[in-house]
Amino acid sequence: MASSAASEPLLETYNKMVDVVNLSDCKEKPARPAKLSIAEQVLMTLEYYQEYPSYFSLAAGCL
Repeated sequence: MASSAASEPLLETYNKMVDVVNLSDCKEKPARPAKLSIAEQVLMTLEYYQEYPSYFSLAAGCL
């Protein structure tokens, strides 16, 4: 597990990403409210990108 000193820059980057999404969020109300907060949506997107295999690795596995 990462130490707290090593995870501080990651937490700062994550918080900046959440701030950017909050600033760029349109002010119109959606048809229905989101079930996840902006922070949870950013976290799920990052987890998805971490787990999703790239097309390069898929192509390399097929050869």
